[in-house]
Amino acid sequence: MSEQPSILLATDFSSFSKEAACYAAKLALCFNMSLILLHVVHDPACSPGYYLNKHSKKRLKKMSDVAHEMMQDFINELHHDSVDFAALQTLDDKTEEALIKPMLINGLPVPRILQVIQKIMPRMVVMGSHGHNPLTQLLLGSKAVQILRLSPVSVTIVKQGHPLKDPIINANVP
Repeated sequence: MSEQPSILLATDFSSFSKEAACYAAKLALCFNMSLILLHVVHDPACSPGYYLNKHSKKRLKKMSDVAHEMMQDFINELHHDSVDFAALQTLDDKTEEALIKPMLINGLPVPRILQVIQKIMPRMVVMGSHGHNPLTQLLLGSKAVQILRLSPVSVTIVKQGHPLKDPIINANVP
């Protein structure tokens, strides 16, 4: 279990995840928690093991290397676009630890996210939703819905395009 209360954001670096990250940052600030940014690099056994480098279309790179670059780009974009996220990029006065903690792991997304939840036991998980139609969800499933059903902690799903409201400031979080 992590020492400082935290919120876990499971991200795929999409615009859906960006909105969820902005909301998670608001929550983290309101409740004085750290924010863990988790990205699961798809299991190399189930894929070729390389991503196309977005900066150079002719060169392949290891997935973990590109995922690390994508995480840094994601953090930089959020720092630029979200006042709340930028405010979290400081050190906690009491522990002198960073309040934003990136985490990259390999594996299949749903089982690995659930393993991380079990290990660190965050106060909540925040995820973005791609908003697939019901037929697509029925046929392919949704990672967010699977996490929602199987997580031992509360899960908040943030839909893209819905205006974010400030979290309730006076709410009590266990």
